[in-house]
Amino acid sequence: MAIQPPGFCRAPQRGLPLTANLPEQTSRKVEQGRGVVNRERSAASEEARSLVCVVGEIECQGRLVKGRLVGAKASREGAKRRGLIRGFSKGSRRRLLDLCSRLDGSQIGRGKGRMYPAFLTLTYGATFPSGKESKRHLDSFLKWLGRRSDGACGVWRLEQQERGAPHYHMILLGVGYIPKEDIQGAWSRIIKQERAFTRIEGLRSAKQAMGYVAKYVAKVADEGSGGFNLGTYSTEAGTGRFWGVWNRKALPFAKATRLTVSKETFYRLRRAAARVRGWGGLKQFKSFRVFGSSEVWVRLAVYYERGMVSSPLRV
Repeated sequence: MAIQPPGFCRAPQRGLPLTANLPEQTSRKVEQGRGVVNRERSAASEEARSLVCVVGEIECQGRLVKGRLVGAKASREGAKRRGLIRGFSKGSRRRLLDLCSRLDGSQIGRGKGRMYPAFLTLTYGATFPSGKESKRHLDSFLKWLGRRSDGACGVWRLEQQERGAPHYHMILLGVGYIPKEDIQGAWSRIIKQERAFTRIEGLRSAKQAMGYVAKYVAKVADEGSGGFNLGTYSTEAGTGRFWGVWNRKALPFAKATRLTVSKETFYRLRRAAARVRGWGGLKQFKSFRVFGSSEVWVRLAVYYERGMVSSPLRV
């Protein structure tokens, strides 16, 4: 039998710590060394976190103004993973309004060189298909509309009438003049019904178009309220999204402005946003969003960044 020299240890057995076969004195030193290393790593990470520069980022585009803190530890409380689409939620409405608010209002309206806005409604007759089948009809209609108006674009919204029929609202830009009889005939041929219902209404300005977006396209209602009952489509497999964009590349997005400001300036802008939106306390929020003039909010950020406590600008 071979004699092992002092301090020699066998290979550690599977499932045991590395210090299992070490002498007691050596094992204690190793454990103490681990504690020192862990404490040093913890102190280094705390020092690194204390050196992180917390600044504010402000994004302005169209009439949408968003701000957030960069470098702050974000809270994940209340955050949810987006899963299967079950209906037109408040989050869907927020994303739809954000998209429409990013558009350049000076390019929308009546006049030469501007995109003429219109409001369109498509409805079925006495018989109607499922939500999934109605999406195919919508796609065919938008293709027909694109052939009639090159460069047109818009947003659409799927609703369900009280009787259960699919119902589409659209805000169209740059479509131009198309007789209602042509729209009625095209929709009737696509859905193969003679008594299909359509409604087309010309709008005067971007402000009126946004009013129709808020009133019809982005409306959120409780379950079973009038003509906005989404109970059937919320559980029907394959219905998909309840709103979408048609020809996104043709949308007249406004020029985006992004600013990096100090933490103090961000807090002042956040208080200004709270006054505009009528919020109570904002101490727990590390971001904000508000609708208004991008130019005004950029000037307000510059005033605050230069050290002025108050500003003569109205937000």
